[in-house]
Amino acid sequence: MEGDNEVEPIIFTGGNTPNTPDRPEPKPSTSRGDKDAFRWIGLRSSSDCNEGTKCAGYSMNGRYRVARNSAGERVLQLNGIVTWRSGERRNRDLSFGIITAMTTNNGQSEWAAQNWDPNGGNWLFYSSYNKCSLNSMQKCAENVKGFNWDTTWESQGVKEGVDSVKFTFERPFKHSKSQRRLRFGDIRRMKVGLIIGNWKIYGFSKTINICLKQGKQPRRQCGRKMHFEIDDPAPIPPTLPVAPTQPTDFATNEWTALVDADCEGNDEKCTGVNYKGKYIVETDPNGDHRLTITGSMSWEGLPRNIDKAFGMFIGLSRSNG
Repeated sequence: MEGDNEVEPIIFTGGNTPNTPDRPEPKPSTSRGDKDAFRWIGLRSSSDCNEGTKCAGYSMNGRYRVARNSAGERVLQLNGIVTWRSGERRNRDLSFGIITAMTTNNGQSEWAAQNWDPNGGNWLFYSSYNKCSLNSMQKCAENVKGFNWDTTWESQGVKEGVDSVKFTFERPFKHSKSQRRLRFGDIRRMKVGLIIGNWKIYGFSKTINICLKQGKQPRRQCGRKMHFEIDDPAPIPPTLPVAPTQPTDFATNEWTALVDADCEGNDEKCTGVNYKGKYIVETDPNGDHRLTITGSMSWEGLPRNIDKAFGMFIGLSRSNG
């Protein structure tokens, strides 16, 4: 999939949010495990993501362990960190998807994904399962309709630095469906992936063994033994506040997109709708110019149906048309 015009999987690229089951607010992990964890290596900047690849300069690795939560139930915990070229800040106007996929008992796959939504300016988390096999991870990621959303996996939080993002996923061994249960002593297969923007940057790992057992394991089979915790990324330095701003032209301009009269004769698709607002050019304390647009929409008749999508948007032309 070359270029930026390929299909954009909304689970990972910050498009329309899928209808996912309600989940409780994330809680800090209270798991108690032994201090033995195993390392997993997903993407290497020296090989998987070297120059000339679609993920050049990126790496992704972490640790995993079997532990017990505060209720005494077994859980699988995954710790990971994505890094890129030192000192480079990521483009926050692009989506940033961190993905893990693991095999189920019947050869299908279950997924956990942490995604930066540039529209909302926040991190979103998705748990799901898919009928496709782990061998087809990239192909599966392209087809969002193949995912079934659930709450099996949970995010234990994201910490972001200048040139890295740290994440922690967790799921219980128990599950209502037998094919989704984790069995102590089994070895599961996992792959990880990274998708930034509309497939502008992406990479998928080779298969990783996940040993669902505590204690000693053959290193070649389960990964190198390590402590579970990963150091937090270096914090992003604070920037000057964007307020107060200074108006550049000392004037606020009004814009009008729709008034009731404009909608007449248009099959009454927007009869009674009014869409208008204001805009101003400002300069922040860093000396950067900023265009601020505010607006409102009103209509006649009944309140809107909250069970239906409701979109408001604006479009600006570029200098070259």
